[in-house]
Amino acid sequence: MPPGEKNRNGPVASISNGIDALPDGILEHIFGFVPAKDAVKTCVLSRRWRNLWKSATALSVSCVGNEDPASVKEQQKSVDHLLRLRGFMPLEKFEVRFGGLYEDDGTFCLIHWIQHAVKCRIQMLILDNQPIRLAVACRKRS
Repeated sequence: MPPGEKNRNGPVASISNGIDALPDGILEHIFGFVPAKDAVKTCVLSRRWRNLWKSATALSVSCVGNEDPASVKEQQKSVDHLLRLRGFMPLEKFEVRFGGLYEDDGTFCLIHWIQHAVKCRIQMLILDNQPIRLAVACRKRS
């Protein structure tokens, strides 16, 4: 087909043919595979997506520092804000990547995040301290 001509016999693209056609539950599950910061960014795509990230079945947050303590502090504030906005919606998996947490403040943040995850009734907690990775499966009580 020559450049500039439209294919009149081809399929017509529509919004309902894309990922937006998926049910909310599937989108929430997909968000679980995306880092939390990126999942939150999807709220600008449409009104329907505005709060979908809050119901994601898994949450992956990162607070990994380099030599700059200020950047770690900003990441900690970001994670705190994200958890506050999300509330206590149930979670299947909560993954925290951290490293370079400074002083007692970093430990306090980590403990606070784990407590928040427990309140969300997590089934699996993954703590990734760069050289060490710990996964804990939580079983439901009968």
